[in-house]
Parts: sequence; C-alpha cells; structure tokens
Amino acid sequence: LVQAALLARRPAPAAFGVGAGVDGLHALTTVALAAVDRPQRRIALNDGAVAVVLMMLDLWTAGGPVAKEGR
Repeated sequence: LVQAALLARRPAPAAFGVGAGVDGLHALTTVALAAVDRPQRRIALNDGAVAVVLMMLDLWTAGGPVAKEGR
C-alpha cells in the first residue's frame, strides 16, 4: 500500500523502476519459501506469480504515458 501511495503521488519512471525492483525481490523470496516449505508452496508460488505480474506492470508503466506525464 505504501508503494502504491508513493507511485500515485509521484508517477516518475524512476519510482516505477524501484517498484519493479521491490516486486521482483518479493517474487524471488516467494520462490525461496516455496523451495523450503512444502505446506506453503502453493500459496508462495501464487503470491510470487502476482508479484511478477505487478513487476511487469511497473516496468511497462515506467515507459508509458503515465510516467511521462510525471517528468
């Protein structure tokens, strides 16, 4: 939620790049959790998939018209 509030307030390409980095790191940690915790594997992989989608949207937005307006 903090990330979304910051991006809504200041939609600059660099901010979306940082957001993509945070989402990518989140995805990596969910893969690590899935590797070591079998009961949580399905939840972790689903959460990681959502993080990857959000990362891709951040990267797409960083080059799109929303980010260019904030320059």
